[in-house]
Amino acid sequence: MQCPHCGYAMTDFDTDCPRCARQGHLPTDQRASPLPDMACMDESPRRAHVNIIHVFVGLLIGSVFASTLLFGLYHVVSSSEGTAFVRKVHFTYAETFVSLDAMTGMPYIKAKERWPLTVKALQRDGVLESDKAFQERIRREAEEQFKHDMRERMNDFPY
Repeated sequence: MQCPHCGYAMTDFDTDCPRCARQGHLPTDQRASPLPDMACMDESPRRAHVNIIHVFVGLLIGSVFASTLLFGLYHVVSSSEGTAFVRKVHFTYAETFVSLDAMTGMPYIKAKERWPLTVKALQRDGVLESDKAFQERIRREAEEQFKHDMRERMNDFPY
């Protein structure tokens, strides 16, 4: 397509002749209107929509980050008395949800084998007895049982 005034070869997308526009030969009614001023336009609905999305995404990312820290730093220990958060020995996602009733309902050695990190954290906080206290209690119980058995045996055999 050619410009009717100067004969310049225009592309199919040109509405006005670029040569005539540069030289100022276009009549004012043929000149392309300037782009509207974007600063004058009211964009408040768009901005409100974008702000709501940003707030939602920020809250979502914040809650994921908070739960990641929470479950990495604390054991969630549930029992018949309620639920408690116990600080982990070190950051890990292992053994996050633990039942204290299940732990205390099995032998100590089995519980320590199944939940070693939780047992260590509960011992540190005084919820479970320490290894030293456990060994001392077992020794005391064994001695008491031995003394009881000895008294029984002595009573069974008269002199």
